[in-house]
Amino acid sequence: MAEVAIPPIVAKRGWRGVILETAHVAGREMTSVTGRIGLGRAARRRWFPDRALALAHALELAEAHGVGLFDLGEAGPEE
Repeated sequence: MAEVAIPPIVAKRGWRGVILETAHVAGREMTSVTGRIGLGRAARRRWFPDRALALAHALELAEAHGVGLFDLGEAGPEE
């Protein structure tokens, strides 16, 4: 599959949505959920050691606030 370039969403003012990202922190793979669900509110980030829990939290936020979900994490073999 060809790589798709995604513009830096977080850098733009006024964006709304939930972003799921994977990072390696202190030798562990962690998943962060960053959500900006209302204009004028600061983005909030929450870290999860389990990707499934992070995905569930991200889906809940996106559905509850009617915003998009952007999964920028590394896809596993089942995805």
